[in-house]
Amino acid sequence: MLSIRDLKVVFNDRVVLSVPKAIFNNNSIILGPNGSGKTTLLKTIVGFYKQSQGSIEVDGVDINRASAPRLLSTNIETAYVLPGARLDDLVKIYCSAFNCNLQEVQQLLSYIKPKAKEFWKLSTGEKKWFATILALYANTKVTLLDEPFEDLDPGLVKKLVEEIHKFSKQKQIVLTLHSVYLLKEFNDWDLFFIFDGIVYGSIKSQEVFSMEIVPGSDPEAVLTFKFHGEEYSLAKSKGKGIAIREISDIAQLYARSKLG
Repeated sequence: MLSIRDLKVVFNDRVVLSVPKAIFNNNSIILGPNGSGKTTLLKTIVGFYKQSQGSIEVDGVDINRASAPRLLSTNIETAYVLPGARLDDLVKIYCSAFNCNLQEVQQLLSYIKPKAKEFWKLSTGEKKWFATILALYANTKVTLLDEPFEDLDPGLVKKLVEEIHKFSKQKQIVLTLHSVYLLKEFNDWDLFFIFDGIVYGSIKSQEVFSMEIVPGSDPEAVLTFKFHGEEYSLAKSKGKGIAIREISDIAQLYARSKLG
C-alpha cells in the first residue's frame, strides 16, 4: 500500500503539488492532462524532488527514513542515467541491485532492437520501453510507471499491457495516463484524477465510462474537482456535460466549450 498525507511540493515559492490525502490500496491509475503534476508526483514519491511537507509511506514505512531497500521502482528516465555505462552493463547492474530475472529482461528488451549502445542515445520510445521493463521486473513492493505507453507502437503497447497485468498480480503498480481510451485495459483498477497539482479520487476505472463532467457542484457527484480555478463534478451521465466516453485524451477537456 502506498499512502500520501499532507504532501506539498513548492517550486520558486509556488505550490505545484498538493495532496492532503491519497491512499493507493490497490493497483491504480492517475489520470490527468500533460502538465497537471503527474510526473512531479511520481518524482517526489521516489525522491527525485524534495517535498516541502508531508509523508509518503509504503506498507507503513516512511520512504524518506527507510533503510530497507527495494521498496520502489520506476520508469522515470533519471533512474537509468549512469554515465559511461553501456546498455548491457546497465541492465546487469540494475538486475543485480533489484534482483531481476536477467534472461527474461534481456528477452523483453530485445523487442526494440536498439542500434544505440548507451541509454541516453536511445529514441524516446526506446527509452520508455527500456525503463518500463526494468521497473516492472525489479523485485520491489511498488512500481511507479509514468506514461508507460507514450511513444510506443501498437504492438509494444499490447505487449506492455500484458506485462503490466502479469506483474500486477505480484506487486502493486501505480501508473499515470493522459489517454482515456487506455483505461479500458485496466477496468478493475482504482482510478484517481489529477488537475493543477491536486489529486482526486478514487473510483473504479470501469465506472468512468458511464459518467460525465459537469460545471459546478452536483449533489449526486462521485467526486468534485477544481479545473482552471472553477469547480466541476464527475457524475452519472445525464446529458448535461461532457461524457467521458466521448473523449480519447483527458487534455481534450481544456478545449471543450462546455467546460471553457
